Amino acid sequence: MSTTTLVWRGGEDGDREARTILDELSGVKSDRNTAIVAFSLVEECMQMALLTTLDEIGQADEAVDAFLFDRSGGPIGSFGVQLKLAFRLSLLDRDTFEDLKTLSKIRNEFGHSAFVRKGQSAGTRLTFEVDPVRSWIDGLRLVRRPHPGTDDLLPTKDARDRFMHVINIAIHQLLHIRKRS
Repeated sequence: MSTTTLVWRGGEDGDREARTILDELSGVKSDRNTAIVAFSLVEECMQMALLTTLDEIGQADEAVDAFLFDRSGGPIGSFGVQLKLAFRLSLLDRDTFEDLKTLSKIRNEFGHSAFVRKGQSAGTRLTFEVDPVRSWIDGLRLVRRPHPGTDDLLPTKDARDRFMHVINIAIHQLLHIRKRS
């Protein structure tokens, strides 16, 4: 079975721009801002990967794409639906699929509150190091994978590093989608 690397709609410039955004996030001190911005980049890469695949297997049509991906009610406008579709189209492996579900949960937690809402830490400022976010990050599968383009495992000294490591792997997988031929 051979594979062909597809070029996503963002092209090399889009790939470079994604890397620039991720690099800039390393200087952001707020865990909340980091989680929201990093995950929004994953969402954009997911949509581009799906659009690239649809263009490859069918007819490109911007009006149809706009309808399908409309976030306020399009059939595949929500990230959850896009994630399931990407998995079924073999754009993501099982570990990435599961971790992206977790990252979505983390993004939503940061997006809806600046403070922990339940449990022993209720009222504490929400960070990557505070439960429930910390426990979700501890369960991520991709943390044990090397950084894209290397054989080296990155040191993941804290929960923020592990979160960003998984974001990097997921984005890399989405930007370098493969289709079976």
